Amino acid sequence: MGFPLLKCVKCGGEAVVNLKPYGLVLCNEHFTEFYEKKVKEFIIKNKLIKPKEKVSVAVSGGKDSLACLIALDNLSNELNFQLTAYHINLEIGKFSKQSQKTVREATKKLDVPLEITDLKKETGFTLPELIKINRRPPCSVCGTVKRYLMNKVPRELGNEKLATGHNLDDILEFTVKNFLNNNFFWLSKLKPLLPSVNSKVLTKIKPLFERTEKENAVYVLSKGFNLPHLTCPFSRSSEWKEIIAKIEEWKPGFKLRFIKSFQKINFPVEKLNYKRCRICGELSSSEICSFCRVTRKQTGNLQELKNRK
Repeated sequence: MGFPLLKCVKCGGEAVVNLKPYGLVLCNEHFTEFYEKKVKEFIIKNKLIKPKEKVSVAVSGGKDSLACLIALDNLSNELNFQLTAYHINLEIGKFSKQSQKTVREATKKLDVPLEITDLKKETGFTLPELIKINRRPPCSVCGTVKRYLMNKVPRELGNEKLATGHNLDDILEFTVKNFLNNNFFWLSKLKPLLPSVNSKVLTKIKPLFERTEKENAVYVLSKGFNLPHLTCPFSRSSEWKEIIAKIEEWKPGFKLRFIKSFQKINFPVEKLNYKRCRICGELSSSEICSFCRVTRKQTGNLQELKNRK
């Protein structure tokens, strides 16, 4: 983890990270201090959390959501807000077992209340089964399931905001892909703060909006937590992420400067006529919400479809 030839610019100790965009080489202690200061300043600047609010962190078990949980836990007393964690067990074999174990260990160590939803118990199906039945791309099915549950369950538990671990690399990749595909509606959602549009919708916040994957990984290790060693079997490498990484290598600081400038553009927000899903009652742009279409279909009889496979 250390950089033997590099010394911390603050204390001269062994460096653990070289932050080229900032011209900083830092040791474990001073990197942690830098990271938490940046997250705190970002939260305050963008008014992500108000005093006494109840905030739930969506924790998958990956490095980014763990970094988000640890950082918010560190700031909860100072900024005066209540913190809980929420995890969805997608039932993806060893990956989900390891993810849930990681989340349980982290929340226990931090003494943060944890709520877990088991997808099999909630819908009667695991994620791999839903992917097979719906014959849609894995990430599409997974995204539909997670967005629905991450909004519904924490809200029903009394939380006012949902924090996710979206990082700078994620945001920039989504921005480039959606911009090139003229998906301006989705670009309008790539903000640090997405206010609630209805009592059925939680306000969404992204505290790590300007933090990179690398920073998040180093932060988790610096705080004494283990990084997950398994990756989702449905994940695919991103061509755009590799391209952006190359540009950052040639021009350190490109990612941060690009996203800061891009955020100044106000994209038109598509106004949808929301209604209540006639199956579950949650907010939807159609008669039946995406979650119910994926997990129940209009007939409400996914089990027969499964048995015919």
